[in-house]
Amino acid sequence: MTTPRPTPEAATPPAGASLYIPTLDGWRALSIAAVLVHHQLSLVLPEGARPRGDPLQIGVAVFFALSGLLITTLLINERRRRGSINLRNFYRRRVFRILPPALVYLAVLWILTRQGIIEVPGRSFIACLTFWRYRFMGDWYTGHFWSLSMEEQFYLLWPAILVLTVSLRAGRAACAALLALFTVWASLQGRYLPAPGGEPNYWALFILWGSLAALVVSEEPVRERLRRWSGTWTTLAVLALTVFAYFRQPNLPGLRVVVPVSIALLLLTTTLKPESLASRFLENPILRWLGRLSYSLYLWQQLFLVSSLWPYPFPLDVRAHAYLPMLAALACATASRYLVEKPCIALGQRLARASPRALAEAGR
Repeated sequence: MTTPRPTPEAATPPAGASLYIPTLDGWRALSIAAVLVHHQLSLVLPEGARPRGDPLQIGVAVFFALSGLLITTLLINERRRRGSINLRNFYRRRVFRILPPALVYLAVLWILTRQGIIEVPGRSFIACLTFWRYRFMGDWYTGHFWSLSMEEQFYLLWPAILVLTVSLRAGRAACAALLALFTVWASLQGRYLPAPGGEPNYWALFILWGSLAALVVSEEPVRERLRRWSGTWTTLAVLALTVFAYFRQPNLPGLRVVVPVSIALLLLTTTLKPESLASRFLENPILRWLGRLSYSLYLWQQLFLVSSLWPYPFPLDVRAHAYLPMLAALACATASRYLVEKPCIALGQRLARASPRALAEAGR
């Protein structure tokens, strides 16, 4: 007999707590692994020797869809539990979740720049701190902040939109309207999966499809039908569709729309049926640990897994010792996770629970 696990539609954590779905940690682990593989290949292989395809883009796409699914689920649960969404507490938790590890990483970059070890222009720091990094191409070491900038803008705007909607139906309508707008906008900008930051409107589709998935499964009849349909074979079929659509996009531009939809379906088929073989694989302890480390690892890998197009900043023969940059990134990410990230997350949750509005709601 399997132990019941929380699913996006059913989890109702106590006030101020975070929704935890073990399956999503597995997806985070696979996503960060895709990013690491891409950057490791960039580090040790010359431009012409790399295999076709870009695992980085699939990894970041899953991160975006996952964010949309999880954040929207949290907001739906809060509205059902309290009757409203406390934006102040939401932003407070997000700030303590996202900013401290990022600020520590940027501080290290500033110190290394001052010491002449690397070169990061001042405008890159400003763009990262104001979450506009995806609007221009700059240095390597802050290049990955393009995705963090997009997510932070999503965290700023989407909860406010949900607050303005009076029902789940209105929320789905708003999300569908945004999807239609960004789909048309993105289709006019290019025909192929973009380089990071190249088409922010296309990347927004992954976040919005994840958000729409959470809104759809919030209805009991739809959720039960999708749950019966979900399972390991369904997950494998959707995964095959995702891979096919990704690699065939240069020839069939219409498949660009399929990739965001199929990734959202992948997340649903595993979270709705956690007892399936695919879900249980995603919940194994190693993947769950790596998934919890993924944010800090995403930040720190950029300093060590440097593209072959950039000079390596540290005295190391990376061709002969290719494993050392990965170990350094893991070490820094682990320190960031346990010394910065976890304590700050806990602090943000305590402050949210201690806010006057949260205390008043708890006393009702």
